[in-house]
Amino acid sequence: MFFGAISGSSPATVVAMGGLLYPALVQGGYDKRFAIALVVASGSIALIIPPSITMIVYGAVTGTSVGALFVSGFGAGAAYGLGFMGYSYYYAKRNRIPSIPRPPWAQVRATLGDAKWGLGMPILIIGGIYGGAAVYAIVVALFIYREIGFREFWDVVVQSAGSTAQVMILLAGASVFAYILTSERVTIVLTEAIAKWGASQFTVLILINIALLIAGMLIDGASIILILGPLLLPVALKVGVDPLHLGIIMVVNTAIGMFTPPFGLNLFVAGTVDEEWTMAKISPPILPFIWVSLIPLLIVTYVPQVSLWLPKFIYGVR
Repeated sequence: MFFGAISGSSPATVVAMGGLLYPALVQGGYDKRFAIALVVASGSIALIIPPSITMIVYGAVTGTSVGALFVSGFGAGAAYGLGFMGYSYYYAKRNRIPSIPRPPWAQVRATLGDAKWGLGMPILIIGGIYGGAAVYAIVVALFIYREIGFREFWDVVVQSAGSTAQVMILLAGASVFAYILTSERVTIVLTEAIAKWGASQFTVLILINIALLIAGMLIDGASIILILGPLLLPVALKVGVDPLHLGIIMVVNTAIGMFTPPFGLNLFVAGTVDEEWTMAKISPPILPFIWVSLIPLLIVTYVPQVSLWLPKFIYGVR
């Protein structure tokens, strides 16, 4: 959850944190199957905890406030993360995993002191100063930790510009797709069919979740948002679902899709954590986490206050 507030990318979170946490879990007495599944599944929370690339894509496609989406991600991300925490606690108790001795306070204080500048960036992001967070990261990396020089910094800028250009090209295509759907009356016909059918909001949300979960098994989250966002938004509005609420529902579904076989992206990067874990080997131990993730999904879907109370407080969202 903490690293997700820095990266915004689910596979990047698995790669970056897996190399540290997977060996520690195994050394702490956890079964290898559980350890790799936990790392791969929990890395998906980076899509929900702001800043989230998927939320930016949804905001661009539907015109929803990205700032409000980011703020709503804290409640949804907390529910999602607590689900995995609860299952991990249950697993540890059931299998009698020995507790790790608590480090002395002096060690904790010294470690926090060494990491204080790095820990400041998520706090800055939580404060909502997203542009300031980027500047903060540059200053810390260049002048405090001195992990990169100006030449490396320029390489990062060039790579970021290329990644941004790719996203903008996709968004441009999504805009054309949304225009075609509107001009050809596809969304109108779909919403009229929903109205004629008389489906309730409960039923429509169930169908949306099923469609998104199936899509998550096959394609990545950004593509799901680009393709289905313009199609599902009018349907959701027809049954009284707030666009912000729909966005969080879609993002949580795409997060689950990141570790759902057969094509969840997180499953493919598990081999970078440990070469032992191929797609075939990691799919069985990941199944319990898929079932667990459905609980916070249902909470976020049918208790909208979980994700909407904070943007309502800050932005006045109804």
